[in-house]
Amino acid sequence: MKPLQTDKIKFFQQRGPGEKITATFDFLRENRSAWLKSCAWPIIPIALIYGWMQANAITFSPAYDASPFDFDLMELIVGVTLKKSPLVSVYSLLFLVALWALFTATSAMIHLYEYRTERLQGVTWAEWRGALLHAVGYSTVAALMTFLLLYALSLAESLLVLLLIAAAFPLALFAPACSLGRCGGAFASFARALSLGVTTWGGIAITMAGLWFILSFLREASDVVNAVLHRVIVNLVYTDGFSPVISKCVLTLSYAAVYWVSLLCFSAMMFCAAYLYGHAEEKISFISLDDDIRNFEHL
Repeated sequence: MKPLQTDKIKFFQQRGPGEKITATFDFLRENRSAWLKSCAWPIIPIALIYGWMQANAITFSPAYDASPFDFDLMELIVGVTLKKSPLVSVYSLLFLVALWALFTATSAMIHLYEYRTERLQGVTWAEWRGALLHAVGYSTVAALMTFLLLYALSLAESLLVLLLIAAAFPLALFAPACSLGRCGGAFASFARALSLGVTTWGGIAITMAGLWFILSFLREASDVVNAVLHRVIVNLVYTDGFSPVISKCVLTLSYAAVYWVSLLCFSAMMFCAAYLYGHAEEKISFISLDDDIRNFEHL
């Protein structure tokens, strides 16, 4: 096992919005192998199921519009990419399972990175299993809360959307509060996440918006590639008699890749939430310490 060449990218440290985003990308770059593997095993089967459903639902006709904007995040969440499909609930269920798997995997990674001297280097299966089992319970709660909140966002009107977004930012700190383990049980972590989230709401909003803007370029690139590939396949089938079976296999992989990239972006935001939580803890602790010193000086 090679010695670690870089300093640990600490979660518990005060940072500005740009520094939090930088820390997130540094964390992903340092742990890219563990990140991609942990997101591959549980997510790729779900992505392939989604891709197969999409490929079997399309019409091989030049009139079918394969816009690169078909894969809006809200449509992935509520499963309405094919709004007239009777399988809408299946799309939603797939996303909920994927969300739960992402929360469990990312929470386990955050926990191991924080509490192991070697970080994520040389992690044994026994350590992974322990971290995953530790994360299963609160990850289920976090996935359900996120799914229901995003589902409500997809159905809400303008003013309610703003209120739901405002509620989302404090809730984003719940899973990191549990995985980093400074609050005790899940209920204490939930209360702490709400308290810190309300206190640091502005910083959370700016950081998450900035990160999503950066990640959206990756998502849009995958969407455009998928749209171009889809148009080529449709034209080949319609004009040149290309095998529909082979076409559907190619499109299954293409749709699955877009779905997986979208979920990878979502997981990156989960890691960013850990740095937001650590920043909030340090900021509030510093304020409390400063108040204690001032009170002591006035004695």
